[in-house]
Amino acid sequence: MNRLCRFAATLPLSFVPGLISTGLAQEASAPSTLPGTQPLTWDDDIASRLVAGVDRFLLKELKASTARRAAHWHRDVSSPEAYYAEMAVLIAPRPFMVERGHFDGVAPDE
Repeated sequence: MNRLCRFAATLPLSFVPGLISTGLAQEASAPSTLPGTQPLTWDDDIASRLVAGVDRFLLKELKASTARRAAHWHRDVSSPEAYYAEMAVLIAPRPFMVERGHFDGVAPDE
């Protein structure tokens, strides 16, 4: 049963002739698939396939992100002081935001 027939079945009978005369019934003659596509013919659980596909994609992106991260973040590990100085730059916006009322879950400065 196509979508129009299911929709029409839920309406009172007085609406059906008007629905057909407005041209909405032409949908019944529309092709079941769009050009260049194929119908979905999976017989197994679609949700499981979706979760597995998302898992594969995210694991692939996670692995690729470590390589991309190195191109954007050059850590200075020559000494602990140099590393901590670089990390301080990343934390620098915190006082600015806290001073304007943003609560970040960290204990207030003393």
